[in-house]
Amino acid sequence: MLVGTGRHLYPADHAFDRQGDLACFTLELTYSGAMLRRCGRRRRFRVQPNDTLLLTPPGTAYSLRGQRSGIEIWLVFTPRPEFEDCLRWPVGSFGVPELRLPPSPLGRQITQAFEEAHQVLTSRLPRRQLLAENALERLLLLSAQLRDEAAPPRAEGIQRAVSVIHERFASPLSIAALAAAAGLSASRFAHLFRQQTGASPMRYLEGVRLEQAQAHLLRTDLPVKEIAALVGFDSAFYFSTRFRRCFGCPPRAWRRHPAPPA
Repeated sequence: MLVGTGRHLYPADHAFDRQGDLACFTLELTYSGAMLRRCGRRRRFRVQPNDTLLLTPPGTAYSLRGQRSGIEIWLVFTPRPEFEDCLRWPVGSFGVPELRLPPSPLGRQITQAFEEAHQVLTSRLPRRQLLAENALERLLLLSAQLRDEAAPPRAEGIQRAVSVIHERFASPLSIAALAAAAGLSASRFAHLFRQQTGASPMRYLEGVRLEQAQAHLLRTDLPVKEIAALVGFDSAFYFSTRFRRCFGCPPRAWRRHPAPPA
């Protein structure tokens, strides 16, 4: 669901601070100018217009400080569950997901879909909400295509294991079971998996489970113990420990006040 949109002409001395209490995703695209964006301890200049699409997850606090006057537009939305895979973007240098937009037909299609979602939602067209959400979902699908094309290819066996994790994250999964799905020995599988995903198989699995737990905490009133079991943790205590280590606070506190990772 597309919650809102805006187009902002900001001065060189612009300053903005977003608290970590927004339970929606935000997409941002800078058309001109430059800003210093801070998220936690990480910083990054956005100098080139139409260069980078930023995806800020729910519960992420950040600050913006203008460096040169310019224009940006943004979309705030909550995705339908079937679009969750489209939102798994590579994390950029300052800690939130980003996609570099190439000067190619696909990059231009993404920019056009972004502009269409904004323009339609702020228009007086009948059924503008539905039309704008159609443009947003097209934008997400095109962005997922760009992400997949830019990612280094994974060995077929590793990709099968990754698919198993995303499909069966709530089930007990071992290195041996994932290696069997990949058609590799356990040691070879563990080495290749880390090499091609940047994480060990069990750490990757835990990350998927914690992402799913976040979604349940934001969208449901289920007890933490039940959420832990739903996403594959045998122990609610261990789930809370790992959640706190990843996101900086225990699940109940995060549900009340979603916060960025520590």
